[in-house]
Amino acid sequence: MSSLESLPTEIFLEIAGYLSLASDLLQLTQVSRNVYVKMLPALYADVDLHGAEQSERTLAMLERCPDVARHVRKLAVHPEHESLSRPRDQYRVWDNAGVVSRCVMRAARNLDALHHFEWDGEDMLPDDRMWAELRARCPRLKSIGTTFGCFLPRPTSSLFQFDDLRQFSLTLKDGFYAHSLHVPSRGGSAPLKDHQVLLTLADPASESEPVFTRLWDMLTLRCPALEALSIVGHSSEPSEAARLYTAHWPRLRSLTLGALVWNTSVPGQPGVVQAQESSPDFKAFLYKHPSIESLHLVGRPSSNQLDLSALDHDALPNLNEFSGSFAHLRMLVDRASAPGNGGNAVPAQVPNANPAVPASGGTTALSKTLQRVCFPHAMHLRDLTPLSISRVLLSLHALTSLKVTFVIQGGYDSNGILRTLATSCPHLLDLDLTCTTKPSFLLVSCFLGFIYRGELC
Repeated sequence: MSSLESLPTEIFLEIAGYLSLASDLLQLTQVSRNVYVKMLPALYADVDLHGAEQSERTLAMLERCPDVARHVRKLAVHPEHESLSRPRDQYRVWDNAGVVSRCVMRAARNLDALHHFEWDGEDMLPDDRMWAELRARCPRLKSIGTTFGCFLPRPTSSLFQFDDLRQFSLTLKDGFYAHSLHVPSRGGSAPLKDHQVLLTLADPASESEPVFTRLWDMLTLRCPALEALSIVGHSSEPSEAARLYTAHWPRLRSLTLGALVWNTSVPGQPGVVQAQESSPDFKAFLYKHPSIESLHLVGRPSSNQLDLSALDHDALPNLNEFSGSFAHLRMLVDRASAPGNGGNAVPAQVPNANPAVPASGGTTALSKTLQRVCFPHAMHLRDLTPLSISRVLLSLHALTSLKVTFVIQGGYDSNGILRTLATSCPHLLDLDLTCTTKPSFLLVSCFLGFIYRGELC
């Protein structure tokens, strides 16, 4: 036995922690049989399967080899995402979800260490016995993710029978909207109103109502220790989630929401004002969850009518990561600094205020806690000036990571916006900058200059 093979398993697992590429990890396991056995816990800790063919083959192996399956801690299955150049037969594509989910069902008996499972299907539903087997055979499974497409699961589905989950994610696919499953009156008798939306569950006779009732019952009543929640969709239509607003998870640390989850009642609509005053909203939900550390509002800015400027000054005291529109971040930064405003304070900056006025948000806890910011959608520089961007970033004293995309108009001073980013974030360690049009600056030269002058860490 060589000196390398004689190393204890703990050393090999420590080495594996420094290998960011799966290919590097695989090459290390091919040194010898002894090294392969010692590296099994790292090699199969996180299994990500794409396409029916790879999924069937790998899951069948996990069914046959319990000594390998017992190391799987995370399992993600994408049954309809073929990674092979040779496409599957068309008649099999429609059955991919059923075939692959039954493979998961049979392999579940060996996945006793599994704690995270993600089902990323497109349109067809998985075999419901998969959820039943995972719940019965995987005692450590506390994090699940799933998708809704053209069809909804039955209200009696085993998906809604999990208890004490720590993480839950739901992605609504294109088929969900194409079949109008986001319209609450689909299949019901009541006509659709502008302020009635998917997750409000306003229409008892709707097709979606029993399904989402069971979903919210599971999350709000049987998962009190929930730490991460993600509900996103591919639609730009904003919606309202009344059950979400009333929920309370004391340990909630990560919240990811699409445009489908905020209160978007139309001002002046009959009966809406009274309902808003008597029912909780998204701002109240954020205020009663001070444990949130990561907040991701992933809806497109054109559809987000969410107003965070009136959020209480004391809300989100531990927030260190934010993704969303620049307007949302500016609202959080410009919150009134007077404590005890109860969420009803007048915003620190009116929409048409001069951006040259210093932001008052520097006194909020956000200025000391927020470390990572991401703007997922491109910002047009004809709408935002470097000064308005600078006044927001300057108030974030702990900011170390920034991801931003700009649409630079012809004739614009590109060097100015780059210099603004560098000088407004003196502690920045990670900058991910994308320009959708050709900028006027030479990117490498400008950054070398900023680093040399100490303007960018």
